[in-house]
Amino acid sequence: MPRFGFFSKPLNVIAKSLILLGFIGYLLSLSACEKSPTKPNNQHNFLSFDTIKAWDITTYAAWGDTPQIFYDSIGKEIDLLAFAKTVGVNTFRVRILTGNPIYPHATVKQLLDLAQKARQHNIAIWLDFHYSDVWADPGNQSTPTRWLNLTLPILMDSIHAYTYGIVQQFTQQGTEPSIVQIGNEITPGMLWPLGKFNGKMEEANLVSALFNAGATGAKKAAPNTQIMLHLAGNDQTISWIANSYLDANFNFDIWGFSYYGFWHGCETQNFMKTCESVSQKNQKPFVIAETAHPFTLNWLDQCHNSIGNSNQLCKDYPAHPNQQWKWLKHIWTNAKSNTGFKGMAYWEPTWVTNPTTRAINNWVVVEAAGRIYACSISITALYRQPILIGNNLIYLRLSLLNESREFKV
Repeated sequence: MPRFGFFSKPLNVIAKSLILLGFIGYLLSLSACEKSPTKPNNQHNFLSFDTIKAWDITTYAAWGDTPQIFYDSIGKEIDLLAFAKTVGVNTFRVRILTGNPIYPHATVKQLLDLAQKARQHNIAIWLDFHYSDVWADPGNQSTPTRWLNLTLPILMDSIHAYTYGIVQQFTQQGTEPSIVQIGNEITPGMLWPLGKFNGKMEEANLVSALFNAGATGAKKAAPNTQIMLHLAGNDQTISWIANSYLDANFNFDIWGFSYYGFWHGCETQNFMKTCESVSQKNQKPFVIAETAHPFTLNWLDQCHNSIGNSNQLCKDYPAHPNQQWKWLKHIWTNAKSNTGFKGMAYWEPTWVTNPTTRAINNWVVVEAAGRIYACSISITALYRQPILIGNNLIYLRLSLLNESREFKV
């Protein structure tokens, strides 16, 4: 997910031992009215789905042995993973950083634990390798410290071994990933400076060599997995980058595209047609790998808001809970009209702040333990009026569970 364009404003509010979290209750229960459920593919303990309906819940895994407590709309404590299944989620996407990740990132052990729990609910796993000690996105693709100054052959060998080693752990415990994403939003390349792409063909070839090294390692450890090439940008950018990368012979099975209207353009139909056009060039399906929409422009904590002005938003989609639902429906409907479309992921619906979390945006508000933490972030899909509960518990506003407001996908 790209992170830039911050706005800030102080908060004048007294917090008293409470956590407040706006949460998605409808994303990817987009399938609620389908005539038949999404078909699972089970082969030798391998789990994947024909249509991907995913949440990225890395931060949920990062809580480890002290997970937050979640409640439904009537205040009943719920098992979050079981709840995800009931609203149509069939895949969990999780990011993997090198080095020693701390919250909001998860360790490999925490992700392995999540994968085992997900399998109990018949939910597949999608691994998102960042190949960086910090967040990788179009603004940063820095090489891990331990790989700095390596020659191309040694770096390729390191990527292969690293990817194989981690994916093999998932396979060995019976949770072979359905998707392995080699790099995160690698529009400008990966593993800078060696793998930086500025438009030259020789640069694309270097990025391809690095990408394919990771892909080969993943396939060796998980032969059934689908390798994803993940890009971010507006429709013109992804069309240009896709052509360059196809010429450089990237080896993959599925395209992934981030689509945030406020960053990538509001012409959703055109964007999806571009995705379809790219998909048809090599007959590989595409997934909307990340999306989101803010529920408010208000500053409700002392964090920065990455989206803070109404002129940043797409016309007819203001920052409002109902508009989040409308935006998701809009994306899904436009994407599904294309034959190459294979699914969508909603980015971090369960993000909960703590004192170490980065200041990012205003998509969810979290207050805790008698103080306002430094930042909070999540993506909320359906949310009504705030309800405040104390004792560091998180309340999920899942009002659509009690409504018949559904639509066909």
